[in-house]
Amino acid sequence: FEQLTPAGADPVEWAGRLRAIADTLTETCRAVDPSSTEETIQRAHAAADVVEGEEHATAVVATDVAAPPAHPAESTAEEEAFGSGLVD
Repeated sequence: FEQLTPAGADPVEWAGRLRAIADTLTETCRAVDPSSTEETIQRAHAAADVVEGEEHATAVVATDVAAPPAHPAESTAEEEAFGSGLVD
């Protein structure tokens, strides 16, 4: 998510917020299973080295995102039959 800075956000602040969340999650995971947490961190660092410096790994700033297509107002018979009998 660090590479996808929201529009209007400061990239440094965004990275800091994500780092704080990551630190909290890491400490929580260490409290539950320290050895698996360390193993996962080591694997993540090793995987990151493979793409480091590659052009496609550059930061991206989010811009206006197109709205998802509107859901049709009428449901099909198949949709109506899908949940029939669940709630009576």
